[in-house]
Amino acid sequence: MAGRFLLGTSLFHLGQLAASCEQIEQAVMSYYSPSHPALALFAGPDVSVFCRAYLSHLLWQFGHDEQAVAKSDESIALAREVSHPFTLGIALDYAAMLHVFPAMPVSLAVELGRVRMPKADMPWLVYDQVNARGGFVRALTIPDGEEQP
Repeated sequence: MAGRFLLGTSLFHLGQLAASCEQIEQAVMSYYSPSHPALALFAGPDVSVFCRAYLSHLLWQFGHDEQAVAKSDESIALAREVSHPFTLGIALDYAAMLHVFPAMPVSLAVELGRVRMPKADMPWLVYDQVNARGGFVRALTIPDGEEQP
């Protein structure tokens, strides 16, 4: 499950949305039961919840707004069942982004969904969705703090 999820999320951020959706849906289908709460201390968030949160964004990207909201609600319900605070935080975070997306350009929404690591010292790359070019294309580069004039 985790391998398909990681591949699916990588494909998502490469703009290969259909392939991403296929991998993440397969990850959800291989789901058996929530991780034991003790495992979450070491392994992080429940992958099944994270899969459903990503699927909600993919469904929105494909224009299936109602299905996206339903999948988001499913993610939140499962996160509450798992009873792991970080997992619930992920489900709620992705739900919040889902409700913000329609009010802004896709390029801004995608960048809003990223977390910049404070010590990464890397520029921000802003992408825009261009369906004619098969997905996301780089639209803007914001240099890190040291590169700015």
